[in-house]
Amino acid sequence: RREPVDVAAEVRNALESCGGPLEVGRHQLKVDLPDDTMKVFADRVRLQQILENLILNAVKYTESGGRIEVRARAEGENIAISVSDNGIGIAPDKLAQVWDLFVQVDDSTERTRKGLGIGLALVRDLVKRHGGTVEAQSEGLGKGSTFIVRLPRAAANEVREAASPMELPAAEAS
Repeated sequence: RREPVDVAAEVRNALESCGGPLEVGRHQLKVDLPDDTMKVFADRVRLQQILENLILNAVKYTESGGRIEVRARAEGENIAISVSDNGIGIAPDKLAQVWDLFVQVDDSTERTRKGLGIGLALVRDLVKRHGGTVEAQSEGLGKGSTFIVRLPRAAANEVREAASPMELPAAEAS
């Protein structure tokens, strides 16, 4: 169910949904959102899944009191949404593997960080279905990580079409 969606509003909604884990971890949260409206043509529920997965991963892999930054900005025909942290980071040789289903690149024995290995695979799939891209960046272990989602901006005609009721030809209306 795709529609024009305000990115800043959806980032705020995702942060609100993730508020409990952010508070429990006493994370320092920095949010950098544009003043003007930036829209993508997206399924609102799936966009929330993408954002919440990335924010909760940052919470999971960042020590208590650590820094998490969520940012959105225009990049030409795209809108880039990034989630950065100063957490455990990712070894350079493991960056490509973070997207694989059921893969955990965290080799520590700390059980509280273990998950099913589904979240980032789901993020990649949902972003791809929206015509976007997602990438992971890290300078290595102990140096944090950044995940950047790029989604195409909602074209003016998509916004207009979504705002007006769909008209069916007379033959199809019955």
